[in-house]
Amino acid sequence: MGTEREGKLLISMAWPIIVSMLMQAFYNVVDTYFVSQTADALYARSALSLAYPIQMLMIAVSIGTAVGMNSLISRRLGANRRDEANMAAANGITLLVISSLCFAVLGLLLSRPIMELLSGDERVIELGTEYLSICCVFSMGSFIAIGIERIMTAQGKTLLTMAMQLTGAVSNIVLDAVLVPVWGVKGAAVATVAGQGIGMVLSILILKLGHHEVDVRLRNMRLKWGIVKQVYAVGFPSIIMQAIGVVMLFGMDLILESLVPTVGVAVFGVYYRLQSMVFMPVFGLTNASMSIEGYNYGAKNSKRLIKVLRLTIIWTACFMLLGMAVFQLFPSELFGIFNATPAELAVGVPALRTISLCFFVAAICISLSTFFGAIGQGMRSLWISLIRQMFVLLPAAFILARLTGSIDAVWWAFPIAEVASLITAVLMYVSTLKKQIRPLDIPKTA
Repeated sequence: MGTEREGKLLISMAWPIIVSMLMQAFYNVVDTYFVSQTADALYARSALSLAYPIQMLMIAVSIGTAVGMNSLISRRLGANRRDEANMAAANGITLLVISSLCFAVLGLLLSRPIMELLSGDERVIELGTEYLSICCVFSMGSFIAIGIERIMTAQGKTLLTMAMQLTGAVSNIVLDAVLVPVWGVKGAAVATVAGQGIGMVLSILILKLGHHEVDVRLRNMRLKWGIVKQVYAVGFPSIIMQAIGVVMLFGMDLILESLVPTVGVAVFGVYYRLQSMVFMPVFGLTNASMSIEGYNYGAKNSKRLIKVLRLTIIWTACFMLLGMAVFQLFPSELFGIFNATPAELAVGVPALRTISLCFFVAAICISLSTFFGAIGQGMRSLWISLIRQMFVLLPAAFILARLTGSIDAVWWAFPIAEVASLITAVLMYVSTLKKQIRPLDIPKTA
């Protein structure tokens, strides 16, 4: 990761992650597609939409912890401190197991109260509780698989990461086709956790049977405060950053439910699944760039570090522009995949066209946010997310809803928030470049 041509290295590392993450996004769409064929289609879509914030919270904790592992492992490998990289990987797996057990307890105790908070429809509450409790109680497969995937990514072995994610995703899709027609929403939940479990088994086999730079051993899995602190120095801001998205989803669900009950929430849930097909390639590129950037920051190679960032921004922007074009030109066709009702189309078509206007700006923000995480400045990534989703998006959505009483006006909160976060990210980058990156070029005197 310190010598290969930057563009070639980024593409070679990123394309397997992009393929696997697209498949992950696709099976979320497939979940919604299959439940849309059931008798309770509208209620099922709404139930999955209301359960989605908690699923996002699980993803936030697992990926946030794994991002901390990835950053620390990459920096230690770049500095040729392999033993510390091994400790970071093993301690990270332990933290992920503990986290999954916490969510199992949450699923058992709080699934129904959460659904009751977000919806007044008994059928939606019943379906959402069933789906959410299964996904939480059996979440360990997802947590461990994500951790091992990040261990491989930190070493540049993204083909293995792709194999792990594809295995879980394809298993989920196949099981959806079998179980949803029989069990409905419950079948979608069982298919999800079973696919994650299959992916976890393959991940463990790859980790233990292959030859890797990072070696995870049981004796290193006992938590050490120094390692935990370093993992969460980057990982905790990443968790909070993604958890902010959960707060945003809860807040948006409440705002939309007050304007257009059930339909508004169902539309927002479908939008989030559709937009993941656009954002996942971007996350694949930035995941790959984080490992390269972290490695070269550890190796004090600022020229290579900045070039990788520049390429990441260019390519993520291209993905986002393509996604924006699809959302602008074919919104009715996209909603038609899910047998949307006329009421959902009336709300959903303006939503896709308005929100997608900010995709290009989002590409730059995501690339810069990942860059900050790669060099150990996770708090800067956190501030970008806070400004985007808490300090601007929700207040703007709330104000637009109150001033206009129109759900169409609420969607403009997304472009407003992205522009605010872009301004913040650029200012932070200029400061970081001057104070933290340029000094790497200055040789130390004896």
